[in-house]
Amino acid sequence: MIKINRKILNQLHKDEADIGLLQKRFDERGNQTDEFIKITSEVNADSFTEKEKESLKKLFNRFNQQQQKIQEAFTYILEESKGRLNDAIKTNKAEKSYKLLKR
Repeated sequence: MIKINRKILNQLHKDEADIGLLQKRFDERGNQTDEFIKITSEVNADSFTEKEKESLKKLFNRFNQQQQKIQEAFTYILEESKGRLNDAIKTNKAEKSYKLLKR
């Protein structure tokens, strides 16, 4: 899941993210998450050694950090898109006003 998150982050940091590829990565991540839940529900956590528990904790924390970065990237992309949309609306209104004055 960490590798998939890394691929998602790499795609989100591109100027033109491939939406189809992002969807594929999120689907893969969802499938792996479902598999992880299935496996962990069948395993007794008390059977892990302290070293294994610490390793799992580190991986889970890393996954959470990546998830936060993904959320931040989406928030940034959304805000940038809103800004570009507002600029386009203003430009469109200005062009329409100019055309009306030109008549």
